[in-house]
Amino acid sequence: SGLHANFKLSKSGEVVTLVKEDVLIDRIEFDVQRPDLAIGRIGDKSRQPQPLVPTPGQANRPLP
Repeated sequence: SGLHANFKLSKSGEVVTLVKEDVLIDRIEFDVQRPDLAIGRIGDKSRQPQPLVPTPGQANRPLP
């Protein structure tokens, strides 16, 4: 409860764009997804997205 958006992302990959008014806030493109992995950034948005340990309700962690 409370951890899900009202939309789904394609497991075959797509582009997600975050915009506020006419300003691009962030954009991430991902390929085919693997089960039990999260994709994201640790740190600021200038870093490349990477596979992460999924941790619902907590900050994501890098893979060991």
